[in-house]
Amino acid sequence: MKKSLRKLFSLALVLVLSLSLSSVAFAADISANEALNKAYEAFGVKAENVQVLELRKDYDDGRAVYEVEFAEGYDAKYSCEVIADSGKVVDREKDISRNIFDKIELFFEVLFAKLFSRK
Repeated sequence: MKKSLRKLFSLALVLVLSLSLSSVAFAADISANEALNKAYEAFGVKAENVQVLELRKDYDDGRAVYEVEFAEGYDAKYSCEVIADSGKVVDREKDISRNIFDKIELFFEVLFAKLFSRK
């Protein structure tokens, strides 16, 4: 009786460990390019119409996120976070250039990004 209980316990342990390891294998993070595409989709913009200003992986509250920032011409700047393991877009923000000074500031951000080939 003890042998059969020990075998049953061993099989149960192997099953639990294999299930937990397989769930870890499926929780892979999305790529930076996928995060960028999720951000474009969330804002309804096309990749060919924007200039990436920032795209980096960071950690926020213990979870991996991509911080995404891009400009559409000199009229609007978009920023958001994309959760790395799910691809969910959070903390969305759209800044509209309301005057010439905003447009000049955005012009220099775009110029800087182009000089360092961030797209």
